[in-house]
Amino acid sequence: MMLTQLVYETLDRRNLVRSGDRVLVAFSGGPDSTALVHALVAVRERLSLTLGLAHLNHQLRDEADADESFCRELAQGLGLPFASARVDVRAEARKEGHSLEEQGRIARYRFLELAAAEGGFCYIATGHTQNDQAETFLLRLLRGAGSRGLSGIGPTRRLGALTVVRPLLDASRSDVLRFLAENRLEYREDATNADLSIDRNRVRHRAIPYFERDFNPRLVPGLARTADLLRDEDELLEQQAERVLDEIGRPASWGARETAGGTVALGLRDFGKLHPALKRRVARRALLSVGGSLRAVSARHVENVLQLASRGKSGRKLTIAAVEVTCAFDELRFERPTGLPSAFRHTLRVPGETFVPEASGTLEVQEILRPEVLPQASGRSVIAARPKSLNGPLDGPLTVRSPERGDFFQPLGAPGSKPLRRYLMEQRVDRERRKRVPVVAAGTTILWVVGHAVSERGRVGPGDDRVLRLGFRDGAR
Repeated sequence: MMLTQLVYETLDRRNLVRSGDRVLVAFSGGPDSTALVHALVAVRERLSLTLGLAHLNHQLRDEADADESFCRELAQGLGLPFASARVDVRAEARKEGHSLEEQGRIARYRFLELAAAEGGFCYIATGHTQNDQAETFLLRLLRGAGSRGLSGIGPTRRLGALTVVRPLLDASRSDVLRFLAENRLEYREDATNADLSIDRNRVRHRAIPYFERDFNPRLVPGLARTADLLRDEDELLEQQAERVLDEIGRPASWGARETAGGTVALGLRDFGKLHPALKRRVARRALLSVGGSLRAVSARHVENVLQLASRGKSGRKLTIAAVEVTCAFDELRFERPTGLPSAFRHTLRVPGETFVPEASGTLEVQEILRPEVLPQASGRSVIAARPKSLNGPLDGPLTVRSPERGDFFQPLGAPGSKPLRRYLMEQRVDRERRKRVPVVAAGTTILWVVGHAVSERGRVGPGDDRVLRLGFRDGAR
C-alpha cells in the first residue's frame, strides 16, 4: 500500500483529525518527518487540511544549521508556512540535570506548543512510525515496565490545549524509505542515529534485527499490535481506577475530601479489598491527583505505597515526588505539603467570609435569628450561641486559629472537658493534622472545632434570640 493511502486510512480509522483542521507538522528534515510532510500534502485536499511546518534547531551537531536551511527551503517550495527556533539543548540539559535526549524532547514540545499557538494550529503531527513503537516497547520491557509503559506511543496525546497526532504510526520505517526512494525525495541524515552508545540505537540496529532474523520476521508489526492491545486495556483499567478512587475517597480528618488543599484520603479497609492491579492504579491516580504529575513516580514508589497500606500502622509515612503518603488510623492519606506554618490565627469577619490558607478553605460567619429547629451541632455547618462577651453589634474578637498548648474542649452534651488534643485523637485525627485543625474561638473559649463538634459553651439556650451560623467550605471565595 502506498504511504499516502496508509496515512489517509490512519487519520480516518484512528480519528486523528477532522475535515478543515489546521495541522502543524514537526519537521526535523529526517526521513520520517520528510515522508510525513509529503504524505500529508498529498492527502490534504481530501481532508481539507491546512498545513504548516515547524523546525527546532537543537544546536547539537555541525550539520544543524544545514538541516534548518533544508527544512525552510522545502517549506518555501511547498508553499507552506514555516516556524523555526534555536535552543542550546546541551546547555539546558546541563542546567536542568536531564539527558540530552530528554532535554531535547522537552525543548521540542515546548517550541511546538508555542509555534502552534502563534500560528493558530490545533493539531501537531509528529513522524513516529511503527518501528519507533516497537523500539519503545522493547526499551520499556527491558526496564521492567507494566502495561501502561508497554502500551508505548499513543496515536494521540494532549499538549496543553493542543492535540499531538501520529499519522505514521501504522507505517514501518521500510514503508517510509520506499516512499522516499520511489518519489526521489531528498531528506537529511542524522549521524547520531548510528551512535551505539545510545540505548535506542542499540535496540534499533542490534536487538530488532536479531529477533527478526532468529525469531519473527514480523516482529515490528507484532510488537506494535501488542502495544495497541495493552493501550486499550490500560484505558479501561484507568477508567475503573478513577471510578474506584471516587468511591472510596472519604473525608480527611476534619474536612471533606480536599482537592484544593492537595489532599486525597482513602479508607484503608476499602483500599485493602481491591485487587492488587487495581490498588496500584488507584495509588497512582491518587499521587497524580495530589502531585500533578507521575514523571518522577516509579513502580517501586507505588509498591511502597501498597506496603505502607498493608502494614496499617498509624503514623507511618513516606514521601514520593513531593507528595506525603501517610497511614493515619483507618486512612491512607496523600497530601502535598503547603509550606505554610502549622500554627495560625486569623480574625474573623463578622458577618462575612475569611479565607484560611493553612486549612485551604473559607470560614463564613453570619448572625441570624434563632431557627425553630437547630441543625446537628457538628460537621461543616453549625449553629452556635453568640458569645456573651460580645456586647452590641457583633464585631468582636472571634478568631479562627490552630490548636494551642493548654486548650481544653467540652463537646456539646459531654459531661466534662478534656484536652483538645485528646478529643482530636479520639476523633481519629492523626498527629500531624491535629496541629492544623481550625478552631473558632472567642478569646480563650473554643466555640467550634471545625468539621467536628460545637462546644458546650456554644450551646443555644432558651434566651438566645440571635445565634451564629458558622460554615466552612474548601477553597477561597
